[in-house]
Parts: sequence; C-alpha cells; structure tokens
Amino acid sequence: MSELLTKTAKLLPYAKRGKALPSFATAYNYEPEPGEGLELGNLFVVIEVLTANKQAEEVADMIIKTAGESYYNQSEEQAESEAFPRFEAAIKAVNHQLAEYTNQGNASWVGRLSAVIAVQSGDQLHITQTGSSSGYLYRKHSASHITEDMASRGPHRPISTFTSIASGQLEVQDHLLLATPALFHQVNRDDLLSIISDSTPQEAVRKLSELVNQNNNADRVAALVVEVTTPELLALQRGVESDEPDEVKVGQPESVLEVAKVAAAPVVNRGLSQAKRLGQTALNHSRASLWPATKSTLLKLVQGLRQLLRNPRHRDKLWFAGGALILLIGWLTYTSVNAGAQKKLVARYDQDYTQIARAKTQLSSGDKAAARQNLVAAKSDLGSLAALPQSKLINNQLSHRTRPEDDPGSIAQLSAEASGLIDQIDGLITVSATEVADFSSLRGVKPGFLEVVANKAVIVDGANSSIYVYDPATPNQIRTAVSTPAGIGKPVATTASAAGDGVFILTDEPAVWFYKLDGDALTKQTVSSGDWPKGKAIASYLSNLYILSDDSSHIYKHVKALGGYTGKSEYVNDGSLAGSTALTVDGNVYTAGSYGLKRITAGKVDKTVLLPDNLLKPFAIQSIADGNSLVLVDQDSRRIGLIDTSGTTPVFSKQITINGNPKLIDAKGDTKTKLIYVLSEGKLLKFPLP
Repeated sequence: MSELLTKTAKLLPYAKRGKALPSFATAYNYEPEPGEGLELGNLFVVIEVLTANKQAEEVADMIIKTAGESYYNQSEEQAESEAFPRFEAAIKAVNHQLAEYTNQGNASWVGRLSAVIAVQSGDQLHITQTGSSSGYLYRKHSASHITEDMASRGPHRPISTFTSIASGQLEVQDHLLLATPALFHQVNRDDLLSIISDSTPQEAVRKLSELVNQNNNADRVAALVVEVTTPELLALQRGVESDEPDEVKVGQPESVLEVAKVAAAPVVNRGLSQAKRLGQTALNHSRASLWPATKSTLLKLVQGLRQLLRNPRHRDKLWFAGGALILLIGWLTYTSVNAGAQKKLVARYDQDYTQIARAKTQLSSGDKAAARQNLVAAKSDLGSLAALPQSKLINNQLSHRTRPEDDPGSIAQLSAEASGLIDQIDGLITVSATEVADFSSLRGVKPGFLEVVANKAVIVDGANSSIYVYDPATPNQIRTAVSTPAGIGKPVATTASAAGDGVFILTDEPAVWFYKLDGDALTKQTVSSGDWPKGKAIASYLSNLYILSDDSSHIYKHVKALGGYTGKSEYVNDGSLAGSTALTVDGNVYTAGSYGLKRITAGKVDKTVLLPDNLLKPFAIQSIADGNSLVLVDQDSRRIGLIDTSGTTPVFSKQITINGNPKLIDAKGDTKTKLIYVLSEGKLLKFPLP
C-alpha cells in the first residue's frame, strides 16, 4: 500500500482587536518535513477554553506545546518506535502539566476546557478528547462520531483531563473533522456531511466559514478538516487545485462600503467614515441578504455624486446627496444590527436546546450529576434570554421556523422543560394536602411560626406574638391560647421543647419565652448571667437551649439551671456556618443555609450535604421520625425537603411540593403520627410523611 499523507485546512476565529472575549478557541496542526519526525506522522489539536482571562490562552498553548514536544522529542531512553505508546506518554504529560498549572493557583479553566488531540501515523489514527469538542470520520459519504462517550463523566480533575484514547485505521479519501462545539451548534449534521465529504479541506473551511458568518456567532468556532490521500493522488491534483487558502478566519470584517467611501466627496467623508465604523461588522454578517440591493443603490448614489462634483453649478446639491447617502447607510446599519443581534440570541437558544438534549442523553445513561450541571446552565441562560426586551421577537422567530419535534420553540417552554428535568433528578414529588383548619374566623391573624407538640399544632403570630392551638380532637377549629401578650417583642424563631410540653419563642428583644401547652401559660425565661444573645434560630435538646447567632458563625448553648438557664457558652465558632438560617438538634446539631446542610458533632462540623437549589433559603429545619429524618421548608421556592439521617452520613432524600403550589410559611412534622403539618396563607394543612 502506498504511503498515506494528509491535506489539512483550518478554521479559526478572527481576533478582534481591543475586544475582550469570554473564551479562547484555536486549531493547530503539525505535519513534519523529512528529518523532523516524518515517520511519526502528524499532530492535530483543536481547543476551546471558556474563561475570559489570559489563562485561556496559557492553557491552550500549554496543551499544544506539551503534546508536540512529548510526542516528537522523547529522550532516547523513553523513545518508542510506534506512535501509540508515544501518544499515550504525550497525553499523560499534558495531564501532569495541567495539574501542576492548577496547583499554582490557576484554576479558572477547570471544567471549562473542550479539546481534541489526535495523531495520524501511516494508516493509524489515535485520538483523545475532553469536554464537548468532537471528532468525526467521514468515509464513503457516511459519518462516524469517533470521540463519542470519550470524555470523563466524573468530577473535573486536572490530572485526568484526558482519560481515554481511541485508535482506528484510516483509508485513502477519508476525511476528518475536529472542531469545537460551536461549529456543531451552528451547522447541522447533514450540511457537515455534504461539505466535508464532497470538498477539499480548503474548500470545506471556506464553505463552513460562510455558514458560520451567516449565523453571526464566530468567536468560539475552531476546526481542522483533514483529507487522507497518497503521493500519487497529490501529484494528479497538482495544477488543478484552486488557490483557496489553508487557513480561514471566521468573523473577519470585509469592507462592503469601500466603493461609497472612495467615490464620495470630502464633504461627506467624515459622515461616511463614522457610519462605516458603527455599522461595518453588522452589515458584513447580513451581506448575503442585503448586499445586492445595497450595492445597486450605492452605485446609483455614487454616480450622482460624481456628476455633481464635475459640475460646479450643482455643487450646492452635494450636501443633500451626501446626507441621503448617510441616512441610507444608517438605516441599513440599524436594520443589520437588529437582525444580527436577534440571530445571536436565537443561536443562544439553540445552544441551550442542545445542552438540554445532551442532558437527556446523560440522564438516560445514569449520569445524573453531569445531566444536572448541563440543565442548570441551560436554565440559567434561558432565564437571561427571557428577561431581554427582544424575547417576544425571539419566540416569534422560533415558532415560525422548522425545528425538531421535541423543540418547543419557546424560551419559557424550554426553560420549563429544563426545570422539570432538574426536579426529576432532585427527587421532587407532588402531594395532596388536606385542609384541617383556617384562620378566617380570627381577625387580623398573621401566622408566622408552627410547632407540633403533643400531637397538637401550635401557631405563633409573626406580628403580635399571639398563640393559637389546633387540636385534632376538635377538627376544623383553631383556638386562641394567648392573645397579644405585652412586652414579648417580635418573634424571630420558635422550637418545640424537648420535653414535648410547650414551645420556646426567641424574640428580637432579645429574649426567650416559653409557652406551656398545659394551662396556656407564657413565661419569660431568665439567664444566670448576661443576656440572651441576639439570634436567628433556636433549638431545644434534653433540657438545654441552643441559639444560632445573628451573624450565623456561632452557636451558643444554655444549660438548664435552678430558676432559669446559665449564661451563654460558645458551643460552635465556625466561619463556614455563614449563611445559616435554620437550626435543629437531635443529639447532633444541624444547620441549614445557602451552602446546604451541615452536621456538627462534638462542636465541630463533620459533614456537609449539598441540597437542591430550591432548598437553599431554608426558613426552618426540624428533626423528626425519632431522629431519622429532617424536615426543611423553603418559603421562596414553596418546597419542603426531607433529609435521611438514619445512616452514618446525612443524605438528601426528596423534595416535596403541594398540589396547587400554595405559599408556605412553615412546616413541621409529628413524630408519632408521621404527619407533616403546613402553615399556608391563613390555612393549616397536613399530609402523610412520604
């Protein structure tokens, strides 16, 4: 068999001077000359790094340099005669360099790298990949995704950035496409198959650049198109090939207004120059649709200007002609900018749709973590699209175009689909709650806190500290136990007593009061020294009280003593508790907040549990089911969370929404009856613990 050679052309994003881009993308190929390692074959690299600082270029340069030097320049002791072991050693070297770079404090690139590295040696291709960049092999007018499922699905670790290598045999007239994900978002698979299979690499990158420029989103596009050939075929092609370049840059501006600029009189040059600076790039992107009419109009205006310039008597009309030309350019610029901007926004929607489709595939294969990451990112971007003034125009374009069956063609509907899939991953269930009582017969009630004591629901008014009690023995009734007590202050938090005989109320005085269910007595609690600390939450365990400090970084313990409680002692002092809003104690101490859930044992945080996004603003948390579960309520999301604490490590179990999605004020569980009571918009509800 004749020796196999390659012809390569690259597609690169145009570097816009003075513009800071949020990412860096590039493509690189090295095809050695005789004496430079010709027998080792050719190296191909395509990279995208989604970070907006110099680390992006540093990471790309590091990968290219390390891969090339390690593959071609191994020491005599390490040198292998075959390509695969050399390539394997080069990829290990790349991983080590990335790990060292990260250990030096350069971590913004981690999880944001998409790259393909490949080596062609003879009829063998060895390839590795990370992130979303892809490699395709086109053979006999069919396409194979040769990098599919190669990327690691575990947490991003620099030392294992590239985790696997695939190898295969090449044939004459095979074509390869290695590209960043942006190309696949903007050019459909059928067009890619036709362009790559039926064109030379140089023709292919030119055609791809035209499609990408039309889509007006070129900053993240980089690709290599490679054709496998032989010396004999190359010799036959010499003299008949076009002069198309081996490298094409997408997004590079072309001056469509040069003819007007040159022909116009000096009196309008300044206006033309300013209009050109403002509108040139936008006009370029839509030139395919606007240029024929624009060119004809501009040429007519130019001819008129020339005639005016030749005739001194008509020179006073020059101002009018120049002004008309500027107005035309301004209108075209305005139209083009709007059209270009809308295309960019539609392209963002398409990327979000693709990201959700990828998440569905990951979800079906069991990779919930990766699927959730993609869904959250897509939902966030869709939220920003929905907030734009142009969102209605985007939806209108989406609804009138041809699209896949599972594409809803609406920002809101696609976002809802992402939310539904996130809820599915996060274990969301919907329950039907029973109304057990309402506050309609009680005037001016503003229920704020709920506790369950001795199978009864105790409700504390969030404004005037009145106390109400619901007893299942007298259904549909809520009685007033304490009405508008004087001097108590405004309630901040409540907790059922560990003895099960009443409720402790922490107020903003600061003070602690105790409501005793038997006899409806409300008494202020005293401390032997100092005052009660100002706090956010209170918990009762055995005979002790625990208070979460107002700055969330301390938990104070008060021990029951004769005639009251001891002064505060610092049980926990930990800055990692910042953001805590809820507290409960069942032998272990648990706090919840923006970080999730923390378990504190012997005064030290020993476990942190991540919670779904909809449970990161907890109003209250409570230990129930004999210490085997925690109930958490988030007022903002109107959801209730359950955490299983029966094992050695707390585990998030499920989140609950109530049918009809009513506003939630508080929710607490009854250990004995296994019921969850919910305080909601003037009503008291209940449902069985799932």
